[in-house]
Amino acid sequence: MYMFGHFIFFIVSHVMAMLEFEYYYFNRIMISVWLGTSLWNGANFYMEYFAKKYEQKMAKYDQS
Repeated sequence: MYMFGHFIFFIVSHVMAMLEFEYYYFNRIMISVWLGTSLWNGANFYMEYFAKKYEQKMAKYDQS
């Protein structure tokens, strides 16, 4: 099953790469999707990180 999973991942990745190489607009769409996903994940990480830091600071002030 492990090797089958890797094989399926290889086939999907290979087909995606071939499509992106051949079709300009598909390439642009995928770049936009990857950029949007990266921005979304980065923004969520920073919001969660700074929210936790803020809560820790407020908890420290409450204990004082």
